[in-house]
Amino acid sequence: MPVDALVFFIRPNSRAKGNYENHAISFRYKLIKLWELPARNFVTGEAALLPFIPLMRNGERYIEKARKRIENAKEFSGEEKRSLLTILYMYTAIKDPDQAEALLEETRHVMFESPLYDLIKQEGKLDTARNMIFRFIEVATNFEFTELPVSVLLEAGLLRKS
Repeated sequence: MPVDALVFFIRPNSRAKGNYENHAISFRYKLIKLWELPARNFVTGEAALLPFIPLMRNGERYIEKARKRIENAKEFSGEEKRSLLTILYMYTAIKDPDQAEALLEETRHVMFESPLYDLIKQEGKLDTARNMIFRFIEVATNFEFTELPVSVLLEAGLLRKS
């Protein structure tokens, strides 16, 4: 059977083209420019594509319908629904953070039970730990070499307040 390679673009990109070439390989693929696809055509279609609705043309009008379809879809387990809803929220936030926040407030409990959310939360903890380590090193290094108190370094804008 023939196989088509697809590349999905979630934001407009003037450099997007349907092939990649270098000195050793040449690769052709179909571009799917989500921002050009009319969201209304997908709201009643394949449920697995519903998380992409916010990225499509006029998608903001159909986010609530997409959310309800995902929640009521019989073909997905509870875990799959929670993951699809988490992705829907993330893509909504790319287009309209205020709309994403309102959507999240309505169904916050659903997202928090998602395995995808657990991964995001874990990554956030790792980022926090990294930032704390770098700040500690920054404070220790500045103090060691300048012998200035942290308050002076903060006031001078040399350190960020956490």
